[in-house]
Amino acid sequence: MVDSELPWGPAAALQSVSVEVRQGDASGRVHSLRTTALGGGTGRRALPLAVGLLPPEEESGAAVWIEVRGCATPDGCALGEAVVVQRAVVRFVAEQTLEVPMLLASACVGARCTEDQRCVPTTGECEEARRAPVTAYNGPRTLVGADATVRADVLDAGESEDRPDVGRAAICRM
Repeated sequence: MVDSELPWGPAAALQSVSVEVRQGDASGRVHSLRTTALGGGTGRRALPLAVGLLPPEEESGAAVWIEVRGCATPDGCALGEAVVVQRAVVRFVAEQTLEVPMLLASACVGARCTEDQRCVPTTGECEEARRAPVTAYNGPRTLVGADATVRADVLDAGESEDRPDVGRAAICRM
């Protein structure tokens, strides 16, 4: 679940968020990369933003590295261009998915944490990314806002009138 206390939307401090997921650590194989424009209107989503991760079955139990970049443009940004960055390293287990809250906090603007660290939202200090808070999750949830016929690595779970509901699926909400 991605959220921020910073102003977001068109012409605001955060105009988009990019969520990058890799296997294992920051140098692992890219599993998915998704940028979502923030705000109201067609093609934009509001915060908090729920993003679902559907890993291949053979990866159950593997570590997953997650990086969320808050960007000052609607098209995303590279790491060095991000207004604020948040990271987590979690173990994903199929059917025992996790909820990982990712807060793009004002205390973390300008924080220079290494790729294996996260910024503590309350203090702006860096700590091991494996210390990111996670919540055990029991059972599948219904996703809204993605085409049920396409298995995407990362699905935007925001509501949309132009896309059908997805059937029940085990997900990792970031």
